[in-house]
Amino acid sequence: MEDHRTVASYGIRAGETALLDLQIEPIGVMVHFVGTPNSSYPIEYDERVATVKRLIVAQLKKTGVEDIGPEDMELRLGDVKLDNPRAALRDYGVENASVILVSTAKEIFLPRRPTASAL
Repeated sequence: MEDHRTVASYGIRAGETALLDLQIEPIGVMVHFVGTPNSSYPIEYDERVATVKRLIVAQLKKTGVEDIGPEDMELRLGDVKLDNPRAALRDYGVENASVILVSTAKEIFLPRRPTASAL
């Protein structure tokens, strides 16, 4: 039996996309999407990417970041399954980023934002 519960307040069916406490550092952040493909919810790749981008933009706006839109993001489909996503983020120099979970492993790269010292 398919599970149609929603995740948080985003109205996404369980097993598709769950966006969890995205925190963006002032200079930007790279976040790994971890998970496994879920054939119960066949969704076109472009649609999934567009949905994830919209959710991220909405979450960014909640944190006060207004100048990043979907066109600024690069998402890559991958097959990486990370045992410790936070440690992997630290490997990239990201200390205070929460992890986004989706049903298919992906990466997102947000543009770096200038720091006060760079201005």
